This record gives sequence, structure tokens and C-alpha cells, in this order.
Amino acid sequence: MESLKDILTNLSTNISAIAIILKFANIFSRRESILDVNAWNVSSDTFPAIYMHVLKTHVKTLNIRTRRLGMDATESWQATNAELIQCIKDQQMLVEYFHTVRKVTSPAIFVQFLATVIDACITAVCVFCVEGNLFEAIFFGQYFLCIILEIALYCYFGDELVVESSQITDAIYSCNWMDQDKMFKKNLLVFMQSTQEGMTIVAGGIFPVNLTTFVSVLKSSYSFFAVLMTMT
Repeated sequence: MESLKDILTNLSTNISAIAIILKFANIFSRRESILDVNAWNVSSDTFPAIYMHVLKTHVKTLNIRTRRLGMDATESWQATNAELIQCIKDQQMLVEYFHTVRKVTSPAIFVQFLATVIDACITAVCVFCVEGNLFEAIFFGQYFLCIILEIALYCYFGDELVVESSQITDAIYSCNWMDQDKMFKKNLLVFMQSTQEGMTIVAGGIFPVNLTTFVSVLKSSYSFFAVLMTMT
């Protein structure tokens, strides 16, 4: 193990200057195409979080509209019931949108979780086992933050979506349903029954995308790191 550490240290020391020169030359010669590729990478890495944020915002708007049902004393019962029917239709449309987002993003997020565990572990091992210069330390630190930030966005907006979708039932109960007619109350019960299932993105059908899973990923990375460190 000591010989492996020496090889890594010598290799890092000898090729650091060459790697830096080649990297800057490559960036300068391909500066225009790199900007396009980076823009594509950013959009590819953030599109699941963006879709979850958009869905969460629509659910929040629906909750606000639902809480206001029956609050206007000048509104007729027909208009109030029509607004409730529209809320039910919008909720069904959001559920369909949620299933589409979950189907598209679930496999990609699952792969990203696994890649983050491995990448974070390897990066930490490189920091502690390879005696590099300041540039290498900064590079590994920035790389570690970037790979953690990718899943942090997924988990944060996934958790926000879960919280907001769980408040639909509370929003239904908070409207002025007591002063409405029997038809309104019947439709309201149907609405409440359709909101029992929360909107939780499940990565690969195994891991729920929320902040609890984010902490679990970090713990798994540390566990693999501790095992590798005991072997060096």
C-alpha cells in the first residue's frame, strides 16, 4: 500500500505542470465549443430539478386557489362549484404531469446518486492520499462541491414538492365548505380522495428524492471512504 501511495504521489507531482499547460491550451483552442458544451451539461444536470420546481409551484398555486373557495360572499353557489370543478381538473392534470416527470427523471437521478457516491469517495481518497499542490487541492475541492450540488438540487426540490403536495388536503379543508350546498360538498369529498397519494419522485423505484436521501448518500460516501482509507 505504501508503494501505491508513492506511485500516486510521484505521478501527481511529475505530470501536474504538463496537465495544467495542456488543459489551458485545450480550453483556449476550444473556447467557443466548450461554452456550448458547458451550457448543454448545465441544462442536462438541472432539468429534473427545474421540472420539480415548476410542478411544485403549480401545486402551490392550486393550494392557494383551493383555500379561497367559498370565501367570496357575493359569489353564487354555481360559480363556486364551477371553480371547485376546475380545481379538480387542474389537480388531475398536475398528477399526470407528475407521473410523466417521475418516469423521465427517475432512472437518471438513480444513476446520478450512484455516481455521486463513487465520485465523492474517490475524490476524498485523492485529496488525502495524493500529496499535490494547491491547484490540485482547489480542483478536487471544487469538483467535490459540484458533484454534491447536483444531487442537492434534486433532493431539495424533490423535498419541496413532497411538502407542498401533502398540503393539498389541508387546503381543501381550509376552504369555506360549511356554507356550501350538498353538490359542492360531494365534489369536495371526491377532490379530497384524489389527493391522498403524495407526489414523491422515487429514483429507480428505490430511493425517494428528498433531503433525507441526500444525507444518506453523503453517509454512504463517507462509509466507502473510511473503508478505502483503512486499506491504504
